[in-house]
Amino acid sequence: MNPSQTLAEHVLPTAFQINAQGISFEGGNNRHAADHVLFAGLSVPKDKVLYPGVIDTSSTSVESPNLVCQRICNFAKIFGPSRVVACTDCGFATTAESQGIQAEVAWMKLRMLVAGARQASALFFPEVVPAFIPRPRMRVFYFCENLEMSGSKFCGGDLEYRLILTSELSGKDAAAVAAHVRLFVDVPFTFETDGTEAAEIFVKLLRSHLADGKRRNCPLYPSEDSSPAEIQQSLSQADMVLDTSACLPKKAYQVVVIGGGVVGLLAAKKLLDAGIDVCVFERESHVGGIWTTFANETSQVNSSEGSYRIFQEYRKRANRDHSSTSEVRADILLIANQLKAANRIFTNTGVRQVCPTSTRSPSGRKVYSLDLESGSAAIECQGVIMAVNDRVGKPRPIQWRNHETFAGQVIDGFGGDATKKKIDWVGKRVVIVGMGAFAVENARTALECGASHVTVLARRHGTICPKFIDYIVSTSFSPSLSLSLT
Repeated sequence: MNPSQTLAEHVLPTAFQINAQGISFEGGNNRHAADHVLFAGLSVPKDKVLYPGVIDTSSTSVESPNLVCQRICNFAKIFGPSRVVACTDCGFATTAESQGIQAEVAWMKLRMLVAGARQASALFFPEVVPAFIPRPRMRVFYFCENLEMSGSKFCGGDLEYRLILTSELSGKDAAAVAAHVRLFVDVPFTFETDGTEAAEIFVKLLRSHLADGKRRNCPLYPSEDSSPAEIQQSLSQADMVLDTSACLPKKAYQVVVIGGGVVGLLAAKKLLDAGIDVCVFERESHVGGIWTTFANETSQVNSSEGSYRIFQEYRKRANRDHSSTSEVRADILLIANQLKAANRIFTNTGVRQVCPTSTRSPSGRKVYSLDLESGSAAIECQGVIMAVNDRVGKPRPIQWRNHETFAGQVIDGFGGDATKKKIDWVGKRVVIVGMGAFAVENARTALECGASHVTVLARRHGTICPKFIDYIVSTSFSPSLSLSLT
């Protein structure tokens, strides 16, 4: 039996039975360059996405964009462009008996992969589609029997509706839909129906599958969001103001936390839950620290929601993965209000200095004295947590050479400066100076809002945010957008 027949009759049919959405396979080397002909004769499940290799990772010959485009189109013409994702055959240094591909050659091949993918995308999608599309605040799975009767349901602004026709489903499909939700939904979601009996029954089955205790894609996510209004709420800096004037601090605490940002609030809440007599002093009238003062409305957490989560316990409301500014602020306010209810936080209360005293507590601990900026009586405590950020201060004015002759706009990348100045990003070529979290965020924001090109100028080697790699890869989906590092 020849290798191609073995692949078509035994290997691929078995691979298609694997519980995975995507199947990656070689297609860029001489041995497998014509395998698209084999796939055309196979019954490939419709829920599978194909990742054909279009770059040979065992050869130093660099493919041309035209060849890469041709290889992509060979599969896209058979299975449709939405089910084909261009890939490499393998890694560039995974062979046991060779030195692998030199880095310069590997990068050249990857650039050809991107260029060829752009050509293929332009053939199948002649209309320019933004590579970066802001995620919805919430996804609504709408179950109905008739599409025409539900047409008005799909204009929801920040809501994204996914239409599911119950006439095409059976009760057995509820498990498959539940599996999709667990694996691929990274935004808060809910279920709605058109009120028909079939839709109501299906949603009931779906909810029973989601309540079976199996973990979703992110730890501790709920099975379904029950408070969409809370998710859609947008919290501004003014909403972060916390009035604690109705209560005055005591003369002594076990621990005093200085700073009402994320770290200070979390530390105080953990200590309070452990039975420690603690309070928080915040100089400003608001809480939230950097998330209130410097974050833009378009800011997002750069790590996943499971690893950057203010609340660890199970809760009804889930944030999106890479949580937004408003979602993080909502969590901050929740903790701050819990501390306020227990008379444990005091805003507009700056600390002038912290000094050790000569006395000790009954347990033998050193006692510290805190002088407040208000001039009121000093506060004594046995421990101090300095939850203040000494890395981010007030923006320093920078005057670039030939600044006065520059015809474009110069803005700060934080504190909502772009929003205040009403920047129109469409068609603009943007240069970002810096490579921190705000630089990454502004690169994304510029591209999402229609910038034609973004260049990031950085002194350091590499990126500070792993998520940045996602942005680079995603640009291959649109021939009109590009981003470069310098």
